Amino acid sequence: MEQQYSDTERQLEAIQCNIDKNELKLREQTQIREDARAGLRGDVRRLDEYNSILDLGDAHRNYTDGLKAGHPTDADQRTLQKALNDRKKLISEALASLQKVQQAQAGYDIACQALDQALAATEAAKRELRDAEQQDQEERDRLIEAILSRQSTNQELVFSQPDLLTLRKAVTQYRSPGDWSSVRQLIDDCHSRRQGQLMEEKLSSEQSLREAQSEADRISRDLDRVRGQPEPVPPRSPQTEATRIFLAMQGIPCVPFYETVDFRPELSGKERDLLEAQLNDAGLLDALVVSEEHRQSLTELLAEYPDRFLMPGTPVENPVTSLVADASSPFGSVAAQCLLGISCSDLTADTALLPDGSFRNGVIQGYSHAEASAGFVGAAARRANRERQIHALEEQLRTAERERDSKQNEVDALSSRLKLLAEERSAMPTTIDLDQALDLLAQARQKNVRAEEEQMKKADAEQEAKRQLTRFEQESREKSRELPYARTADAYEEASDTAGDYGNLLSELYGNWNKLRYLIQSVADLTDTIDGQRDIADGMQKKGIVEKRMLAASDAKIRQIQEFLNLPENQERARMISELESEIAEQSGIKNNSEINISALNVKVENAGLEVGRQNKDLLSSVFSEQDLEKYFSEDLSLGFSIMRDDLPLSQYARQAQSGIPAADRERTPEKMGESLQNNYQQHNNSLLKYMPRIETIFDAPSQVGVLRQRLVITLQKDGKELSLYNFIEELKKDIELTEVVLEQKDRELFEDILTDTISYKLRARIEESQQWSLDMSALMKLLDTSMGLTFSLDWKAKKAEGTEELDTAQLVMLLNKDRALLTREDSQRVSSHFRAKIKKARQDAETREEAVNYADLIRDVLDYRTWYEFQLYYQRKGETKRELTDRSFNTFSGGEKAMAIYLPQFAAVSAQYQKAGSCCPMLLALDEAFAGVDDKNIGAMFDLVHSLDFDYIMNSQSLWGCYSCVHSLDIAEFHRPGNAQVVTILRYRWNGTERTLLEG
Repeated sequence: MEQQYSDTERQLEAIQCNIDKNELKLREQTQIREDARAGLRGDVRRLDEYNSILDLGDAHRNYTDGLKAGHPTDADQRTLQKALNDRKKLISEALASLQKVQQAQAGYDIACQALDQALAATEAAKRELRDAEQQDQEERDRLIEAILSRQSTNQELVFSQPDLLTLRKAVTQYRSPGDWSSVRQLIDDCHSRRQGQLMEEKLSSEQSLREAQSEADRISRDLDRVRGQPEPVPPRSPQTEATRIFLAMQGIPCVPFYETVDFRPELSGKERDLLEAQLNDAGLLDALVVSEEHRQSLTELLAEYPDRFLMPGTPVENPVTSLVADASSPFGSVAAQCLLGISCSDLTADTALLPDGSFRNGVIQGYSHAEASAGFVGAAARRANRERQIHALEEQLRTAERERDSKQNEVDALSSRLKLLAEERSAMPTTIDLDQALDLLAQARQKNVRAEEEQMKKADAEQEAKRQLTRFEQESREKSRELPYARTADAYEEASDTAGDYGNLLSELYGNWNKLRYLIQSVADLTDTIDGQRDIADGMQKKGIVEKRMLAASDAKIRQIQEFLNLPENQERARMISELESEIAEQSGIKNNSEINISALNVKVENAGLEVGRQNKDLLSSVFSEQDLEKYFSEDLSLGFSIMRDDLPLSQYARQAQSGIPAADRERTPEKMGESLQNNYQQHNNSLLKYMPRIETIFDAPSQVGVLRQRLVITLQKDGKELSLYNFIEELKKDIELTEVVLEQKDRELFEDILTDTISYKLRARIEESQQWSLDMSALMKLLDTSMGLTFSLDWKAKKAEGTEELDTAQLVMLLNKDRALLTREDSQRVSSHFRAKIKKARQDAETREEAVNYADLIRDVLDYRTWYEFQLYYQRKGETKRELTDRSFNTFSGGEKAMAIYLPQFAAVSAQYQKAGSCCPMLLALDEAFAGVDDKNIGAMFDLVHSLDFDYIMNSQSLWGCYSCVHSLDIAEFHRPGNAQVVTILRYRWNGTERTLLEG
């Protein structure tokens, strides 16, 4: 009741507060209403001012009268709005017409200005055209004068009178750069003819110069050779020279016969000349004299290397006395024995030299004439001969150098004339200035045409602008005929703005009137609200008085009940009731916990019984499984595939087997292992078909799932017996060992019986041919005297033995060269051991590389005589000793020398190979990416080398053209593919030794 009374008091206070607020709001609304009425009157006055300009008539008056009276109608407002819209439309249309007139007037003014500018531009273009035509004629005259001026000053490029007339006509008719092609062709033809004449003369002079230079170089080399020799030597073949060098390297002492003898002092010069001619013709002059202890070695060596030596013969009755042995020579005694066997009177003797010039040497008999002075027999004669040769060569060299200088002067003069011809060709007048004049003339003509066209366009535009201005003026007069304003855009814009302001004010006035009407209604509503709230407050005050009386009666009743509860006996009863309720709650909790524990124990007893039964079953199953596994393991051991000891208990066998499984195989399943075995079996089955391989599954399937009992077993048939894979492997090993013993015996028989017969003969022939080819190649390289003063030579050296059972190549070749009847048992065994060691080593190398071993291939590789030797390249600079070309020495070469060292041996090898086929063999050389890595200044030397070897060649390269002075004639094809074109164009050129020209078509 007390709460209800408090709520009533609060509601009453809230209602009183609302009444105060509404009274304040009423005063504010009343003030706003009065302000709105004042503003409405001001808007009506402004509306009358706008109407003084627009003159809307009755519609305006009716609407404003209604506003002033305080009750405007919607019909008056709609009529006024329609009249305003009509007046705005007329003003807008008239204003648009006046604006079009202004725009048309501006456009007409612009068109008149553009027409004036076009007329001025046309006059300027005509003047420029006249100037360009005059300049064109001046340039043509100037070009003709320049051509005639060059005709009078040129020394090489001179035109005939018909050609000059053609040039004048071409200049007169010249209209575009394409018209100059005939003139250029005429000039080029004249230039080409003159150039061809001069080039022909120059090529002839250059050829004469090269011949003179070659002759001078040859004489210079001969002179250097003679000067470098302590004494002159008779002419010898390159093979003989090589033999003499080889004998010196082998340490066999020997000298030519002419160095061991001398003429008797009393002989005349003619007798000396005739006697030396007889010695030379008989082959005795340069024959070798060797001591008796080295004759056997010399005989064996000369069986391979070509040369000749003297053997003392039976003394004759009348030996030659014109020659005496040189006592100071270590071979003087041998020479004296040889002289005792030469007769000076008996031509039937084995060797005879008669005073009349006749001679005999074995089956050779002839007659000699002294064609030159004696120059080899006797030290004094050799010195005189050397001086004569030097003097003659010096005189020949001076003559050759004078001839070379004369040819060089001719070549230089022709080169100067060719240069002058090129300068005169490049100095010929061009049409650059005339082309510029023609371009200016064409531009002037185009500009004049464009100016006239532009003038016509501007005239048409001016007439169109004038017609448009007239049309818009007529339209503007018609649109503004009913309006009282001045016919200007400003006046109509002012009227349009006034109409807009009138419309805006009209809309604002209508809104203010509605707002005023709302305020009047709001004040009335607010007054009614305040009256209602005052009535509610009076009712709430009456209700509060009633509730206050009821609250006093309730307080008295509450005091009586509280006094009853505070008696002692009532408080004791309340305490006992509280204790009993606590005891009842505790006993109920104990009862619930006991029931839960009993249920859990019953579940544990039931689970324990089930676990005991399951463990009994597992124990029984494990016992049976152990028996089966022991049986399966015993079956597997009985196959004999295990390599474990056989004296151990079965459990230890099992532990050893388990520990022997590699870690990588522990995760492999039986299915994967079976699949892998099947794949290997299928892979190698074809190679074992003759042994009838078979793979099968043994043992029955196990009684338990997941237990391995069955095994895949591979068996093979050999000699009618079925063997397991392991036994088969053991049998094969025994067969291989036996086969190796048999093969070793067969190898020995092969090399002893065959190598010493047919194959040895072929090997000897091939080796002799290769040795001769290497000598020819080396001799060819020595003859190539490069411009760098660098010569090369080649040596084909025998290799040394690589093992104790192998032979040196020299020893092996010597044994192969022996007659089979002279071969001892020891020699055959040495050859057989050598080749068996080679085959064994080759087989081991092939197995190391995991390659298939083929016995026929091994035999072929071992018998490849090319691997028994190795090439060594030597180089020699002018005036220096010969040295081996190593990597270190190669790196010291210049770029040109490196290129020469790379390509010269290759080219010499090809040339020597071609020369084996005879003179009719085409010497063709093909090079891909020719001379890659050789700098440009040394490529010319490469081409000179190719030409000196007389090669015909085909070369391709990315950047090489081959246009060098040493190349006299060359056809060139260039593959040209512009951009990303789908076709390749072949451009053909011709190099004539001095100029590269593009071939038409």
